[in-house]
Amino acid sequence: MGLGAKGWTRRAGAVAALVALAMLLSACTDFNVRTALPPDAASVQGQATRNLYDIVFVIGVAIFVLVEGLILFAVLRYRRKSGDDELPPQIHGNNRLEIIWTAIPIAIVLSLFVLSWQTLNTVDAHTPTPPVRIGVVAYQWQWQFVYAPDGVAWQDCNAPANAGKCVTVFGTPPAGGDRTNWTPPTMHVPVNETVELQMHSIDVIHSFYVPAFLYQRDITPGRDQVIQFTADRIGTYRGQCTQFCGLYHQFMEFQVKVESNADYTAWLQQELT
Repeated sequence: MGLGAKGWTRRAGAVAALVALAMLLSACTDFNVRTALPPDAASVQGQATRNLYDIVFVIGVAIFVLVEGLILFAVLRYRRKSGDDELPPQIHGNNRLEIIWTAIPIAIVLSLFVLSWQTLNTVDAHTPTPPVRIGVVAYQWQWQFVYAPDGVAWQDCNAPANAGKCVTVFGTPPAGGDRTNWTPPTMHVPVNETVELQMHSIDVIHSFYVPAFLYQRDITPGRDQVIQFTADRIGTYRGQCTQFCGLYHQFMEFQVKVESNADYTAWLQQELT
């Protein structure tokens, strides 16, 4: 005998109660849906990454709901009941069903491959003449940002012939580890302009990461990295070295201030004078 309406209602109520209990327990912690998702992208490259993440997340949730739903349905609908002493009819193959559940994953994987390839090309795209070039020097345990004019490499800014031509932002760790009145070094960039970072490490492996840009790149000694990004939202964004680089790794913070072209030019001229 199958379950009556009351039986199915009881089972559905029990499942709903378990789901509600799980949500209640999760509400007692710091977890929420917002923290499970990446931050809103503040760069063109980050938006491409976020779009890909959203697609993969939706596909993953849909597959999870489908699989878990089928499992629950099978458990509740076809569980053994009193008086069932014989096996149900056995199905030894269904070619159409097997073709369908093989073709669907292949189509999903191929689609994600194409989307990932397109996203990678967007993130790694380089223009030969970026309007802004900044030398990023990572060292134990801070950052240095060097703005050099056209025709001058950031490595040559200390040469006497280039005195007064470059702007260098030096980072210093908080004295005694006290962050109360400490401000991390700030990289200024103009909004909606391609910025090229020429990154160099003096000592150990560091990692340049701005969560709002959804971009991270390791900086290995002896192997300089060059990346480009376009920040499309004015604001100040936190950055951090995410590669453990020694005793005071936690002090390797920085900020990226995205501002209008006029404000960026005014800041640069002020620093030069």
